[in-house]
Amino acid sequence: MANPGKEHWNVIKWILRYLYGTQDIGLLFQNGLKGNKVVGYVDSDFAGDLDKRKSTTIYIFTLGQGPISWRSTLQDTVALSTTEVEYMAVVEAAKEVNRHLGPEPVGGFYIVVLADSELGLVLGDMGEEVVCKKFKAIVSVFQFSLVSQTKHFSGNPLYSIKVQFCDTETPHDILIRCSREDKVLKYLVLSACIDKRKVIQVKRLQWNFRGNQTIFVDRLLVDMMWDVHDWFFNPDFGYAVFIFRTRSGLDSWLWLEEKTTHKDQERVEFFLLICACKSP
Repeated sequence: MANPGKEHWNVIKWILRYLYGTQDIGLLFQNGLKGNKVVGYVDSDFAGDLDKRKSTTIYIFTLGQGPISWRSTLQDTVALSTTEVEYMAVVEAAKEVNRHLGPEPVGGFYIVVLADSELGLVLGDMGEEVVCKKFKAIVSVFQFSLVSQTKHFSGNPLYSIKVQFCDTETPHDILIRCSREDKVLKYLVLSACIDKRKVIQVKRLQWNFRGNQTIFVDRLLVDMMWDVHDWFFNPDFGYAVFIFRTRSGLDSWLWLEEKTTHKDQERVEFFLLICACKSP
């Protein structure tokens, strides 16, 4: 530099202090490890940027148990749900995978996708039977039932999600809508539909901003609770909470014969939490 000053000298001292204090710290790449391969981890943070409500994509890739690539960045698009955030994070991580793996392989490889602890997709010339055998231990360990689920939405008066209240039944589409009852008075009405069938309707929502009702789904008692207080009285944040929870015990079954059939079986409750922001 033509005219270095005190600020530049301070920067040089900080760099030297950092190098001196981190002589014993570094990245370790172990050679010859069993299963030495590129491993990636990806995560996301919904609406972590409070100013612009943008979400964050985080991923890291390792080789030989040492990191070779990592990134934490705000997403370009403002997502309206956690599902969108997770999808965009996975897409960015997949692009990074292509950069590390190089040209597309033509033989001696396999790609396995597990969905809900079940084998969903197998690619490559290595036979499906061999792949299933290799991943048999992993699949058996992670056999589980979903007992809770959380979703975040923002900037939309219509919230939709697919859930399964019981392992033995089919999934259901839950739709929560907030609309105006009267164009003149402009009262908000909260309605909940399951498989396009309206099961709950709350009129004059501004006065009934908290409450709960019981509905019947798959011969089960399901409690729906809502709290939209912050929509009206805390506009800076404006979060509402909707909860769907199945009951446990003898009061969980609608029919008496079901109680007798399942009296010796301990059912696990299902809990769905929906957090909704009225405006982004």
